Amino acid sequence: KTVQGQFSTRLPLYPVPELMRLARSFNAMNDRLDEAVRHNVLLESEQAVAVRINARLEDERTAIARELHDELAQGITAVRALAGAIAQRTRDNEQLHGTAQSILAVTGEMQQEVRGILQRLRPSSGLAEALERHLLAWRGRHSGIRLEAELGDLPALDEAQSQALLRLVQEGLTNVVRHADARCVRVRLFCDGSHAIAEVADDGRGLKAARQTAGFGLVGLKERVTCLGGQLVLETPVRGGTLLRATLPLASEPFPQLSLETVSCLP
Repeated sequence: KTVQGQFSTRLPLYPVPELMRLARSFNAMNDRLDEAVRHNVLLESEQAVAVRINARLEDERTAIARELHDELAQGITAVRALAGAIAQRTRDNEQLHGTAQSILAVTGEMQQEVRGILQRLRPSSGLAEALERHLLAWRGRHSGIRLEAELGDLPALDEAQSQALLRLVQEGLTNVVRHADARCVRVRLFCDGSHAIAEVADDGRGLKAARQTAGFGLVGLKERVTCLGGQLVLETPVRGGTLLRATLPLASEPFPQLSLETVSCLP
């Protein structure tokens, strides 16, 4: 039964000392194996729950994005249309015309912010294009921080893996802006032969600051990566700064290499 994976069998404690020691060793081995099986079953159950939770979170992201688009984005568009009409009809009224122009400027900024939020919540394309667009937009918003991107070929990833890598880059870059006080950040996406690896590294204040300010974003990211069989690492490299890395088991087929010459600031 033990050979067949059934570890409930226990031997009687024979009166012969040698047989008694053998029986005790056998029973102790089966106790450990039985406990290991129960632990693995529990772990698999927890991972299945984590997968369902992440799927639900993605559904919620999609629902929120839809509401933002249908309600807030369209409302901003309507306000801009009204402000534009007022601006055209009040050219001879400096005060009203100036107010309308101010409304146009503010709602224009709001429109850009909503578009950025929508893109982060619900990328409308594959990993390659979503990463490229996000990095380009980030560089435009944070010109004071040098961005370097090294994005190579990967085999095909399923949607959950692609989302995890994209979220890592988004979370890493967000933390760089909020906490790192960095001058340069480097984003890498590559394959080591058996895993897809995404990294965000900066030259900022290091791991102590990163840990002190780590919030729900990193906690959720770790859960997402772990339930996909991967690992999430937050550390300080020898050269200093902070490194955030996700390692995921690979799929099989390649997807196109990214073209990010406009993002990379490498010489």
